[in-house]
Amino acid sequence: YFISSLVCFALSLLSKAMAVPLAVVIVLIDFFYSRKFSLRLIWEKIPFFVLAIISGVIAIHAQQVKDLVPGNSHWTLAERLVLASHNFINYLILLIAPHDLSILYPYPAKLNFYHWISFGLIILLISGLHYFIVKKFPFTASQKIYLFGFLFFTANIFLVLQILPVG
Repeated sequence: YFISSLVCFALSLLSKAMAVPLAVVIVLIDFFYSRKFSLRLIWEKIPFFVLAIISGVIAIHAQQVKDLVPGNSHWTLAERLVLASHNFINYLILLIAPHDLSILYPYPAKLNFYHWISFGLIILLISGLHYFIVKKFPFTASQKIYLFGFLFFTANIFLVLQILPVG
């Protein structure tokens, strides 16, 4: 099963870059099922991370060579972080209450005040999550499910946030 899952992962990376988060997701699944931390557990994840990193490097290099970087390339890193935090909060809202769904969410012409507020909210969310993890460990079953769900959502939405401009 290991070889077949690795081959399927490699094939999925060749078709779409959104397969990259699978490497993180399988670590989350180990957390969810309370697999005992061991050297074997680390070794079975390394090939997935190596393939994901190679795929990412190739994608970034290919876009720099062909100048295919999307419309957010003129934003500074700080501005991209603000946009990513705003988009993350929007995706959370769309998860709970889907409305005005689209296949394309264009970048704004300029950053507004509410974009910066979103950045502050993300800082509060990360701080709260850190507090929750430190104070509540070991978790109850329901806490573990909520934490797994949130981290699963975050890992899978991370590439869409375009912190690093990749089309």
